[in-house]
Amino acid sequence: NDFNTITEGAFSTNVYGLTNGVTYVYRCYVTNATGYHWSTPLVAFTPGVVYVDSNAVAGANNGTSWTDAYTNLANTLPSVQKYWDVWVADGIYKPGATSNSTFNLYTNQFYGGFAGGETNKSQRNWTNNITALDGDLAGASNACHIITKPANTSTTVLDGFTIRNGTAAIDSPANRSGGAIYVLGGSLILRNSTVANNYSVDNGGAIYIDDLAGVSHIISNCTFGFNY
Repeated sequence: NDFNTITEGAFSTNVYGLTNGVTYVYRCYVTNATGYHWSTPLVAFTPGVVYVDSNAVAGANNGTSWTDAYTNLANTLPSVQKYWDVWVADGIYKPGATSNSTFNLYTNQFYGGFAGGETNKSQRNWTNNITALDGDLAGASNACHIITKPANTSTTVLDGFTIRNGTAAIDSPANRSGGAIYVLGGSLILRNSTVANNYSVDNGGAIYIDDLAGVSHIISNCTFGFNY
């Protein structure tokens, strides 16, 4: 299928709805004004799943299965390949140890509500298996932004989480909004989640989204409470 057409210069495009474990083959195909055709070699891409479970302490901690799941979500994120799913089991996950700590979420799909052991997203239960991204840093100041969606990212899916106890109250303009979620780039799809007990000095105790022209966001089946 054709996904993007340009007249000149660099371009990028995003394809969604891919199935984990299925191999997709693609290439770039170019035709110039004189009719000359050129294409890149075929490239194979297989999106997969990274597993995170704070209770998988006896495994290899490499994210390849529930048994060998990563135990620390914050440490996992930099190594996750673009477009892969991240499945997170129930538990409490902290972004770090200081108020500047945050979960940087890039172009991936993040799913909570697993007990561990599931083989399909449809088997999870985010109501019973609470997967909490928690900004309460136990003695330190709360995390300023529990989640940050950096600039120059594409669509991020966040589905089945409880996001709580963020406090955007550091004395700088960038750290006074978006106690739970701070969006600087790309689209956010937030589903089946609870956002509660978050605070900001300026704007968006729950969510602050930078003014991004032409970018849309989706929030569905979510509960918001006690965000100020």
